Amino acid sequence: LGGKFTLFSDGLFAGESLKGQISSREEFGQLTENLGLAMDYPFYAVAIFLYDGVIARSAGLNGIKRYEEKGIIIFGVQLFDDQTAFIVNLAAEEADSRLMLGFLTKTKSDLQIKHETLISAGVGNVYSNLLEISKSYIEASSAQDYRLLKGKGEIIFFSDLDAIETEKPWYPKDELAQLEMCFRQGNVDQIGVILDMITSAIVREKIPFFLAKCYCFDIINVILKITYELNIKIGVSLEDRPDLMELNDFETLTQLRESVHRISMDICDQIRIKTESKNYQLKEDMLEYIKENYRNKNFSREILADNFKKSPEYLSRYFKNQTSLTITEYVTTLRMKDVRMNLQLTQKSIKEIVDEAGYVNIASFNRKFKEIEGMSPGKFRLLMQQK
Repeated sequence: LGGKFTLFSDGLFAGESLKGQISSREEFGQLTENLGLAMDYPFYAVAIFLYDGVIARSAGLNGIKRYEEKGIIIFGVQLFDDQTAFIVNLAAEEADSRLMLGFLTKTKSDLQIKHETLISAGVGNVYSNLLEISKSYIEASSAQDYRLLKGKGEIIFFSDLDAIETEKPWYPKDELAQLEMCFRQGNVDQIGVILDMITSAIVREKIPFFLAKCYCFDIINVILKITYELNIKIGVSLEDRPDLMELNDFETLTQLRESVHRISMDICDQIRIKTESKNYQLKEDMLEYIKENYRNKNFSREILADNFKKSPEYLSRYFKNQTSLTITEYVTTLRMKDVRMNLQLTQKSIKEIVDEAGYVNIASFNRKFKEIEGMSPGKFRLLMQQK
């Protein structure tokens, strides 16, 4: 990285200075003096690097490292296996901030290459009070959380974060309702479109982090609601069920969108299978009911719908979709089959045959028969007897 590095014991320094356990400048001075750390400049800030994945502590900063060039002194310390913190000591609050950005950019790039992983950086505000290092540390940690909105691999300054600008921020009420409807319909493509709409709007509308996080959990709640209400199996095995646990592991909107889209394909597959199975059974039940009742002169679409506890309109659309025939056309097919058989094989009168088939009006039957067969029932019987 260039500059001069010095190595120190890190536990006491990180635990006390960054976490606000030092109550006076004198106490801080005593700590840095004991460790041989000198902070010569009047301004202070904290930056945190978060690795995308755990690295071995031995591969990180082993102890505290000191970097210095004109106008800036930086102390780096490995906090956890996936986090490195930097205390930045600046000669000037604004002019030397570019030095801090330059250092962070170069260091982040070098560490990403070294560890072959993506690094996100959060940077707290600059303070003139040495004791506010802990405040800058909290701000840097909060800035890290904003990778939800900014994405991974970015350097995020706490000072750049947008505050709430309205008393009534945008909420995806309609979009969430559409998302639920698309899940119920098993429409994977439209689910992706709606997710893009919601996540893009969260960024565009500059939704504060805590609200954005809530909106993300609202998306997850839609999925949980669907799996519960439609009895989607989520407790069998990872091979044949949606892995809902991964929904809680997102760090960015992109991750959430990808997880939801991936899980939506599994859920929609289950919904499609359930729907097809249910549709097949309903179709078979309807066909059976019609076959048992089509000779009833009072048979109607409304009676059929009432038996299956569906609306007549829905049942008509469903039946046409499943059989390519309307209910009336199917009933006519069954009745005409009876009529043709009786005309050929029995000596019953046409009126008696028509009456047994379920027709009420013989005149309308005659018109329908001639429309289908091209001749009257009498001529049809004569022709069949001659054959």
